[in-house]
Amino acid sequence: MKTVSNDTQKLLAIKFLKGIGEKTISSLSTMRNFSEMSIHDILKLSLNKKDNYSITDINEASELAQQQINIADKNGHVIISFFDDSYSLNLKNAGYSAPILFCNGNIKCLSEDNLTIIGTREPTKHGEIIAEKITSWFVKKGWNIVSGLAFGVDSIAHSACIESNGKTISVLAHGLEKIYPAKNKDLAKRIVDKGGLLVSEYPYNSYVGRSNFVQRDTIQAAISTAVILIQTGIPGGSLHASRASLQFGRPLIVAGQSKSDIMNREDKAIGNDALINSSYEDIRKMLKINDFNKDLLLPLVNRNHYESIESKLRTMSKINCSPDNILNSNMDLNF
Repeated sequence: MKTVSNDTQKLLAIKFLKGIGEKTISSLSTMRNFSEMSIHDILKLSLNKKDNYSITDINEASELAQQQINIADKNGHVIISFFDDSYSLNLKNAGYSAPILFCNGNIKCLSEDNLTIIGTREPTKHGEIIAEKITSWFVKKGWNIVSGLAFGVDSIAHSACIESNGKTISVLAHGLEKIYPAKNKDLAKRIVDKGGLLVSEYPYNSYVGRSNFVQRDTIQAAISTAVILIQTGIPGGSLHASRASLQFGRPLIVAGQSKSDIMNREDKAIGNDALINSSYEDIRKMLKINDFNKDLLLPLVNRNHYESIESKLRTMSKINCSPDNILNSNMDLNF
């Protein structure tokens, strides 16, 4: 398969021009005649940046783009954008800015039925069991599992998916040249070897900051039909993807906790218990969200809820993955 399409290569070069952000790049998704136009003409006619960049600037940006393509080609990776058929319709329909994706593995996964499973890096023993059971059940129903390759719930979800003969996608918060945490290198290799995918919006050898991980969590939610929250404390990093799922108008499935964890007020379980049993106003404050559709908050308290929730997700999947359902969202996702 070709490492990158001509349109994506052009888009990647534009990305490397100083002062061009993700929102600017995303605005090009509906541009007519993009394929036929030069970068200079795109800057002049569509971005109103006629005098901002010299030919030297454009050539340097094109060279940086080519360097990224060379790295991808050397490693057998693929770079895609919203111009490519392989780009996730879930992501496109979310209206979220992640216009270019760097991929290692089976990119067909992006176009299949995906669920994000998230949770604390330090789950309780009961939390580990819950993560394994929920993951295995949904995999057997034909869902791919998306997570973030972190320790704890993420690693359990990826591993349980593979062990159930499913495909799993790991969204990374850095370039594909590294794996973080490093101890999960073997798991990352298994993900790819078993038909899954490592994906990132970040170029090779790019800077890694704390905000990258928040952005990573948002992409996880955008790629999927819904987010399943296994276990979290208050506050907890898992609430980023939880919040994003509701902001995208997609279900947030909250796993019920064991009676003993609830009785013991386990720090890593109280978040789920609060999301299931608190008032709308308290949940809104907990998630730091202005408003959300309370019907999208789905408790998964016991095995009797599995089938009904899965049925709802199938309906949502058809809506989210419809090419006619592209949203022009201006949601504030700067958490």
